[in-house]
Amino acid sequence: MKNPIDLAAQAAAFADKYNMLPQGSTVLCALSGGADSMALLSVLEALAKPRSLTLHAAHFNHQLRGEESQRDEDFVVQWCQKRGIPLVVGRGDVAQEAQEQGKGVEETARAMRYGFLTATAQELGADKIATAHNADDNAETLLLHLARGTGLDGLTGIPPVRGILIRPLLATPRIDIAVYLAQEEIPHVEDSSNQDTVYARNRLRQEVMPVLRDLNPAFVSTLAANLVHLREDRDLTQKEVAELTGLGLTTIHKFENGTAGYLSLSTFLLLLKVVGQIDAINDVLPELPPSPYLMRKDEKKAQRIRHTKR
Repeated sequence: MKNPIDLAAQAAAFADKYNMLPQGSTVLCALSGGADSMALLSVLEALAKPRSLTLHAAHFNHQLRGEESQRDEDFVVQWCQKRGIPLVVGRGDVAQEAQEQGKGVEETARAMRYGFLTATAQELGADKIATAHNADDNAETLLLHLARGTGLDGLTGIPPVRGILIRPLLATPRIDIAVYLAQEEIPHVEDSSNQDTVYARNRLRQEVMPVLRDLNPAFVSTLAANLVHLREDRDLTQKEVAELTGLGLTTIHKFENGTAGYLSLSTFLLLLKVVGQIDAINDVLPELPPSPYLMRKDEKKAQRIRHTKR
């Protein structure tokens, strides 16, 4: 192969950006047996020695696909035994739980799976739970958010880190994962339910994503890069707002057409910035105190935000 994919290096660079895998961490890898999770486990294996990581794997059998679910469990058990990776297996009757709770199967499956992962991490003393969400998953999530309606956080897609949850492959396109598995001859199992378009994500993946790739073959990579920038802008805006108010993030009232609602202050400032009206912030919130941080870091910017009017 002329240009082999060094997925471990790619994931490590992304992980370091968010301090996902500090030296000496104990990491629990969520392992379904599918392509993404098998690639993630391989990456974590490669990084374990140089980073002194203690690696564990965990598999949750949702018992939704009969023999296929048992096949997946058997597969990961055999693989982890072969690789010498400690594995914890959990099982739950998702369909029955969903019926009893009056909730959807997908929602219930996710809640039970993450509950199992969290409990297992606590039992093992794991610092991190690694899941195998990739750049395609992120793109699909953003599109679903847009279709259903979302705020600023929804526009930033799947967070790379949330508590002890980490996603080292979030910037990696699914095609790179497929190439890597073939390159390293790593087997995986296929979940037949991924082909069922009754689920919104599957329908989007099979019917919408191909059209977007036709329009731009690099759609997933381009969107992944844009999401990183948007997330950084959001974080910076929230930081500046917190320092401007001195009270952390607050909300302001918005009254239009006789109705009242709430708009987060960080979102409001970002919108002003986008439309080029950030200089008018003094008209909206004249009581904001000067920001020592902005004065220290950028006197001109601080003066522009606080005093200049168009």
